Amino acid sequence: RDIAVDFVATLKAAGHRVVVDVDDDLDALHDGHPYIATLNGGNTRSDAKFDVDGAIGTLTFYAELGASLGDGRWLLDGPTVSLGRSSKVTAQHVRNLSRVVSRWSDACAPGLGASSQLASALLAGDVDIVTDLPTQDVAKLRSNQNLFVLDGPEVRTIFIALDTRSDELKHGQKGPNPFKDARVRQALSMAIDRQAIQRTIMRNLSIPAAIMVAPGVNGHTAELDKVAPANIDGAKKLLAEAGHPNGIEFTLDCPNTRYVNDEEVCQAVVGMWAKLGVRAKLNAMPFGPFAQKFQNWDSSAYLLGWGVATYDAQYTLQSLIRTRTKGADGNFNFSGVSNARVDELVDAMGVETDKAKRDGMIREALTITRDQALLVPLHHQMRPWAMKKNVSIAHNSNDAPKMYYANIK
Repeated sequence: RDIAVDFVATLKAAGHRVVVDVDDDLDALHDGHPYIATLNGGNTRSDAKFDVDGAIGTLTFYAELGASLGDGRWLLDGPTVSLGRSSKVTAQHVRNLSRVVSRWSDACAPGLGASSQLASALLAGDVDIVTDLPTQDVAKLRSNQNLFVLDGPEVRTIFIALDTRSDELKHGQKGPNPFKDARVRQALSMAIDRQAIQRTIMRNLSIPAAIMVAPGVNGHTAELDKVAPANIDGAKKLLAEAGHPNGIEFTLDCPNTRYVNDEEVCQAVVGMWAKLGVRAKLNAMPFGPFAQKFQNWDSSAYLLGWGVATYDAQYTLQSLIRTRTKGADGNFNFSGVSNARVDELVDAMGVETDKAKRDGMIREALTITRDQALLVPLHHQMRPWAMKKNVSIAHNSNDAPKMYYANIK
């Protein structure tokens, strides 16, 4: 309850509207929680309902365990068993409590604050494992003889979406929408030096991306994902052919502190576009209002990250790139991209049982998305975790640590 009170107070101080009374029963306010999650976190209502149900179930389960502990430090696990032919010597298996503190999606250790503070807490020995590492701290943590850094890729792609739905940009130059022309989208993609972003901003903790799915996702191949060097002259030529020899003007909306170095990445992209004569104004903000903005069709261009929960490219193609209709089709396509052939392929791969044929459909859809620059991928994230050397845990490519598999020696 004390953490909940502090959390609500923090939200109110930051200007968020909070409509929950922490003194009330969680279940009694169940229907209101998805609204709070969408308001403050930016996720969809359907996702928020799953999150709320899971959170309530988890809190209830551990609250009951805590209540059963009393003053003890362990829990009985199963019945007693006899260790001999008689019942004079018996044994009881117990679950001993281990201390593991992790930071995952701002859900745990709320009193410790930002990721940089958590890195300091790990160095001081106050916590055992930290998963949201600032890239600038990784080398320092890696060089510490008392710590171990576990490296691993994440199946999340960071990309830029361009409004192809509007006839005129809401936040940009007057006149016909330039993003409807594939040459403009291709020019913007061509001007981005992804290797430079990887080297300088991400400190080599990213994989430059040419397609919208990361290594580890069915449909990804190194051949499809081969990134070409930035080509400013080629990009200028495409812009001129599209009727914009003097560049274009628009606003790029960007979250800050949602993805690794997200605002810095946006700043770098804006600078690279400036070499084309493109006048992009950066509009960075916390993820809550950012998510509301682009989901209300109030963004001409925005940076977003997309993870693949199913580890299959259809998840990305159907949600982000298929024409928005109903259900899962285009449910996160807030840039309005639409390609008839991609739609046909996405629908077909949803029912195709021949793996070779289905993989061919995925490959074609990813190729069209890349070549037409329907979205502009930047990189796939790397997510190193740092821990004390007496801690062991398997890395998850969805960046969701399973702490019940963690061991402390």
